[in-house]
Amino acid sequence: MSRFRLDHPTRPNVHAAYGHDAVLGFYVDVMRGHRVIKSYDHFHPLFNRARPLMGGLDFLVAEGFFTADDLEDALIVIADDLDVPKRLARVVEVIERFKSEG
Repeated sequence: MSRFRLDHPTRPNVHAAYGHDAVLGFYVDVMRGHRVIKSYDHFHPLFNRARPLMGGLDFLVAEGFFTADDLEDALIVIADDLDVPKRLARVVEVIERFKSEG
């Protein structure tokens, strides 16, 4: 099981714990301090079984950790093996961490 942290860009004391687990699959826990306030994993009713990694990334977008446009741009940067612009570094890091564990 892997677990990484991503601070929310605008909500103090809120962060995401995300990663991959053999049972949960790709997961995201939105935390306020040490308390889970929202979760996304294999057991979530809207879990994207066809594209589980994208489901986790889309959940992070829905929770405001980065924008859909930044996610789309980051996926293009990775696919085309381009230099990562500073504004996308955080999103690219999340994608690469997820991919390395899944």
